[in-house]
Amino acid sequence: MSDAKLGAAILITGTGLGVGKTFVTAGIARALRERGVNVGVMKPVEVGWNPEIDGDWPYDADVLRQAAGVDDPREEIIPYMFKPFVAPQVAAHIEKRPIEMSVIHDALHKLREKHEIVLVEGVGGLAVPLDDGIDLATLAEHCKLPVLVVSRAHLGTLNDTFLTVHYARSRGLDVIGVVTNLYDSSVEDETIPSNVPMIEQMCDLKVFGRLPLQPHADTFDQVVKSCNSCLDLEALIEAMGLEAAVQD
Repeated sequence: MSDAKLGAAILITGTGLGVGKTFVTAGIARALRERGVNVGVMKPVEVGWNPEIDGDWPYDADVLRQAAGVDDPREEIIPYMFKPFVAPQVAAHIEKRPIEMSVIHDALHKLREKHEIVLVEGVGGLAVPLDDGIDLATLAEHCKLPVLVVSRAHLGTLNDTFLTVHYARSRGLDVIGVVTNLYDSSVEDETIPSNVPMIEQMCDLKVFGRLPLQPHADTFDQVVKSCNSCLDLEALIEAMGLEAAVQD
């Protein structure tokens, strides 16, 4: 398939570890699928894989493939799996398996041949090292991926979100917007009413919505319900260039 006929692809990154990238990516994947979009998923690097507990599929990648309802080969969805729960470059050094951009690029290319869009969930944040002089932003550059940023909803998010967006743009990446996550209504936080408009003002970007903290979201129905009710999915679909796919 020529590049002109390849499906789209987007990197979903976070402002740091534990901001809920998997939750957001899975929710968007299932929501797109329910709208008739042929969506693929990818987790280029997975760390902390315990085969005795996780089996053949590490947790994050398994959640993503179930959300998208795909049966793509594991080596395409997760080109690199490491057991140590450390930075990818460190894990690769421990296991003596360097991470190569060409391997990830080729796997993504195969997925883009089969799907209208591939949601690529990052690991940690954009500056997380994959190899000497190579980080997740390098991967986005190499694969020409626009970026969706997942950030926390609460106090402290302005700095983290701005720095992530600023770094992405300094690397020439197209940031399509932000999703804030982990909103806990039981916490008294005076910044909540102003965080979304301040992020939009500081970053000159649209915030597509604020997702609630759901520590016991055990089913995709719960995840998708949150995405459908709390995110401006139509605007996100437009930003991802999927309007025609959804209409078809």
